[in-house]
Amino acid sequence: MGHAEPISADEVVEHYEAMAEESARQFLLFLDGKLMGDADLRGIDNGTAEFAFMIGARDQQGKASAPSSR
Repeated sequence: MGHAEPISADEVVEHYEAMAEESARQFLLFLDGKLMGDADLRGIDNGTAEFAFMIGARDQQGKASAPSSR
């Protein structure tokens, strides 16, 4: 999934609202206090779910980082 075009704040809100209606669990991803992307658990059913994530900053895509101890 690659978005080359910017999306509006309204489109983001609509997306999050639609996912919440489908019982998805959404998370914002931060690195050193800076928003880097988002993630969610979707299709939650009978103890299983799909995990999806998006890293927005191109220079951070494909890199793994140790979790913050905050």
